[in-house]
Amino acid sequence: MRKWQIALIATLIVVGLFLLDGGSVYLKQLINRPPKAAFTYRTPTRTLKFIVPTNRDLIMFLNNSTDPDGDTLTSQWYVRYNGTGDSKLLNSSTHHWGRLPVSNEKGHEIKLVVSDGLKEDSVFATISVDAGYLPQYPQRKLHIPFKGINFMIERPFEGSPLSDDEMQESLVVIKSELGCNAIRIYGGYEDCLLKCAQIADRIGFKVVGVSPRYGNKTTYMDIEEHVARVISFSKRLEEVRKTSNSRIVLIVGNELSIDVRGLVEGSTYQERLERLGTTWNAELNNKLKGYLNRLISEVKKNFKGDITYAAGSWEDVDWQQPEISIVGPNYYVYSTPFGRRWAFYRLANYKKYGKPIWASEFGCKSYLGASKQEPYKGQAYSQEEQASSIFESVDFFEEAGGIEAVFLLVFRIRMSEGSPGDPEPGYSIMRYFGWQMPLRRKLGFYAYQSFTLS
Repeated sequence: MRKWQIALIATLIVVGLFLLDGGSVYLKQLINRPPKAAFTYRTPTRTLKFIVPTNRDLIMFLNNSTDPDGDTLTSQWYVRYNGTGDSKLLNSSTHHWGRLPVSNEKGHEIKLVVSDGLKEDSVFATISVDAGYLPQYPQRKLHIPFKGINFMIERPFEGSPLSDDEMQESLVVIKSELGCNAIRIYGGYEDCLLKCAQIADRIGFKVVGVSPRYGNKTTYMDIEEHVARVISFSKRLEEVRKTSNSRIVLIVGNELSIDVRGLVEGSTYQERLERLGTTWNAELNNKLKGYLNRLISEVKKNFKGDITYAAGSWEDVDWQQPEISIVGPNYYVYSTPFGRRWAFYRLANYKKYGKPIWASEFGCKSYLGASKQEPYKGQAYSQEEQASSIFESVDFFEEAGGIEAVFLLVFRIRMSEGSPGDPEPGYSIMRYFGWQMPLRRKLGFYAYQSFTLS
């Protein structure tokens, strides 16, 4: 049979099928292009890109599916809890709004199936979910006016600065979930520091402490350069303060005896920390006082808001200097008899200046013995140790009285912890699993969350 004859017969068959009942459906099946399933999800207040939701969050699953032929699509939403068992139909609406229960480490699989009546496509996402609160940490009233936390925006050579989206999402969680009305923002990227302060102001924090810290643990700058940069930075922060509804406070330095080169010997932070106990003396302390007096006097010419300094417990700062608005030591309370006595002694000393007192840092690392100031030698990972120490520290601040603000160290650090081979567990109350994974809440988060402002 010739080729043209074959083509003619094929054409007649197609036309015949089309003319027969149902032929149009067959032809549509022949030329139909399949739909493309797609969806995004978020809560009404945040993207869920950086921090997992809780079982209290209303999650909006937004259907972004398309069909190249313009056909009307039907949708079905399914869930498979904790990565096991069969998928269960949630509903058949275009979009889906709902809450999810607390998940295990596998998370819940949400699947969307779309169909144009002839062909279908599907897509899924895995979502981990934390508890909104834990019953072992019941709410209790906090009578300290400002409940805060340290928030790091990264420092040069340690990591790139946070994006606006990550700062926004983190600060929303800090204010709405953790219940903070104050925040201390620190890091070495000045543009990021200023932007984060502006975001905190828009979100509604009452107090925003801004703390420039430029180096990292191996490449800290010397104290002369730190002084010059903070003086320059103070002009930029004043512009933010003038348009802010929040109380913007400049924290001009943090434990400068070890945070920068030029006082304690050592080219790295760790070297200076190791030599601190044997080398710190009145001469070095007076040198620090001289730098601080010069720094604060110059900054006051540019910045008209409150000024303080985050001092180490070994640093004897001239808190009576008129330009210092707030006594702002880093204030760790260790769960030993000596640790408690030392904490009470320090507070009595700070009260004599008659100025507001801030605990610019307090907190605990996440390993057994950390709350007793035991050095890390491979002890077991313990979120319970950190949470218990947070409880004890805040209870101490409440009992001691006279403290205006407390700032827990720290919300997040880009460092994994708790698995074999991980470095020393740190102060973060959020657990980090890698660049592409959202943060999850540690027990320390819930311990601090339980203190609610009056």
